[in-house]
Amino acid sequence: MLACSKFITVYAVAAGTVVVKSRRHLAKPHNRVAGSALVNDEERVWEILATLKNIVNPISEEFITDSFKAVKLPTDIKSLLRGRSFLDWFTKLQEKIGSPTLTMKIVLNHLQSRYSNAELAKMLHAASDGGIDFKLPLFEKWKQTFDAAKMFSELGLHEAKFENYFLTDPVFLIWIEYARYIDPSSWKSVLDVLDEEFVLHLFVEELLKGRPDPKTDSVQRSLILQSLLRINDPKPLPFLDLYATLQSADEMVENPFLRHSAVWLVEYAQHTDMKNWPRQIVNVLQREHPVSDLARWAVEAEAQPEFQTVGKAVVDHLIVVWKEEGVGKVINSPKSFEEVQEILQLRGVAVSSVVDNLATKVLVQYMFTTFYVETAVEELSVKLLSWLEAKEYRRLLVNDGKWPLDADMRRWLRLLLERDADNYLTRVLTDEELARNAVRAANREKKTLNQEMVPVPQRTMGIHAHLKKLFHELALDVYNDNLFTRPDFVYFFQVVAVLKGDDRKSLLFMDNLLERLFGNKFKKLAHNAITGPTDCPAFEAALDLVVYHWLRRQKSSEITILISDMLQDDKLSKNFMALIQREKEWLAKLNYYA
Repeated sequence: MLACSKFITVYAVAAGTVVVKSRRHLAKPHNRVAGSALVNDEERVWEILATLKNIVNPISEEFITDSFKAVKLPTDIKSLLRGRSFLDWFTKLQEKIGSPTLTMKIVLNHLQSRYSNAELAKMLHAASDGGIDFKLPLFEKWKQTFDAAKMFSELGLHEAKFENYFLTDPVFLIWIEYARYIDPSSWKSVLDVLDEEFVLHLFVEELLKGRPDPKTDSVQRSLILQSLLRINDPKPLPFLDLYATLQSADEMVENPFLRHSAVWLVEYAQHTDMKNWPRQIVNVLQREHPVSDLARWAVEAEAQPEFQTVGKAVVDHLIVVWKEEGVGKVINSPKSFEEVQEILQLRGVAVSSVVDNLATKVLVQYMFTTFYVETAVEELSVKLLSWLEAKEYRRLLVNDGKWPLDADMRRWLRLLLERDADNYLTRVLTDEELARNAVRAANREKKTLNQEMVPVPQRTMGIHAHLKKLFHELALDVYNDNLFTRPDFVYFFQVVAVLKGDDRKSLLFMDNLLERLFGNKFKKLAHNAITGPTDCPAFEAALDLVVYHWLRRQKSSEITILISDMLQDDKLSKNFMALIQREKEWLAKLNYYA
């Protein structure tokens, strides 16, 4: 038996005995590169050999059918291709045939004779993350008969009522992959079919109801973006129409910036270079909601990574508007603190609710991004303190309102805290000097009257005495199980760091102070703070205090015990990871100081 190709001759001398010999083409000069390339294509050679072997000693359809009957079929037929029994059957068949490619063709023919294309599509999808992947060979066979539209009908999708679950329907997803396989350079064939079957803008609305994540690189993401672009082609829809299409799919969520549709709007804007979308979306929403709501909602969105881009863009837009639309004789004079306060409806509200109102964050951010930093610090340190009074102002400084903070906002709050610490120190020293001056004045009067004079008070011993005085004024010397998590404690901790100017020195002072007051209760205070929420400033302060306290006393075993306790609770994984990291950092610092 003889088989010829351009560069090789295969002699089947007898069943199971094969010789491969390279030869020159009879009519053309020998191409050594092409010849060696073909001979070196090992898979192709073995496929030819396996084909010849099958001709000499053919594997009957009856054998394949009988052996397949022995396969233990799964209850859910779609998982057939990834089942252990099927994989073993395929492997044994491949060993008998000798070629993976030929085995694939034979098995595929057998599967097509037993199952519909819709069933095969389900199998293909299930095998995507494990099992034998028949996708490309099957797509090639389908391509000979079905275009995208015919395949849609063949898979029975034309009979289904479209719902948002289509996004997870394996048959639908395989159809999209197949349509993209036929025409990888364009989504036109996919969108043509969907527009014909469902009307594209209604199709998009249904897709969005499934709340797909626009940040994942998936077929669904590409499908929605391409559908949006198609809806707006060749002439883009008016913004209001596009916005209405997107928002209607998510209208049950009150905050419009926490709707998935808002994120899709940003994705669409980036693909179409629609840079003014924040202005347009604010203009639309202002018709039904006050700006104070928009500001608050935008900050709420900033706090969630998925919606951060939307929230930040809206806040930035509002700030730009206030910068350029200030009231005054000077053109483009920015709005004042009081004007923005009024716009955000923060004037006249209960002082206790101001810090927890996320719109307040926008007011502070506006001041720092509009005026010189020194000017903003000067104005805010006076106006916020007079407005909020001391206790609430301290909550603002340590971000007890849990605003989402970027690096700039952290730095600005730190500047306000530093100013407040300086003001406190100045105030204490001034009061002290006034008291000394009062004694001097009284002594002068007593001297005139020949009365006994009073000794002038000595100056205090320094910054430590003032800090201890502040600790007492804040009532932090009164034991409380949750002392470390109190906003006033966090404020004091940060003031110490500011005035001491060195984290090791400030922690040494704090440690000595706490040890003297609550030595035997430190462990309980530490445990309560370290096992609390990680997204608050109290947790950061407690981390340093706890690690420094035990390392200073060379009792790292106490940290290990604390970590072991945390490991018992899955909810504390973030906590103990942070504790381990902080311990590592402080070990490095203390070794450096040593």
